[in-house]
Amino acid sequence: MKKTVWSGILMVVVLLAALVASPIYAETHGDGIVVPGKGVESRKFGLAGRVGFDLANLYEEYQAYVDEHGNDEGFKPSNPLLPVAGNLVTIDTAARGNGKALKGDLKGLGLKKGAAFGRIASGQLPIRSIKKMGGLARLQSARPAYVMTHEGLELRPKSALTPGSPI
Repeated sequence: MKKTVWSGILMVVVLLAALVASPIYAETHGDGIVVPGKGVESRKFGLAGRVGFDLANLYEEYQAYVDEHGNDEGFKPSNPLLPVAGNLVTIDTAARGNGKALKGDLKGLGLKKGAAFGRIASGQLPIRSIKKMGGLARLQSARPAYVMTHEGLELRPKSALTPGSPI
């Protein structure tokens, strides 16, 4: 019995040591950013935990573009499926409580065409505000508002869709 208990304790200690020594925690910077690569390849695990990888990656790409060009004119995300129009991304969010209150917080960050129902708030958010959105107390989670059709997820731009065109 004692041998089984000590084996279990040893296993927990080994797993904790492996977790602490993992590269995810080894490269954490003061602002909570984990950088396994350089530039856009870096991932904000803290931010991605609240807003998802797609929005966190979009924010990083946008910031890198603005840093390089001095403005956001001509920015195109690497993921063509993201619902981006200019410098706005269409999002769906879940609130920790009231969706209308979260919508108000998001409006303070520049949300346009906002709507709320129950715990859900949606609208178009400036890409530059994604990081600030991740810090909202009322935010449970956020994701891009991907569009699904009856045929499934469309992988081509809407402009390429014409009646009778092959998929």
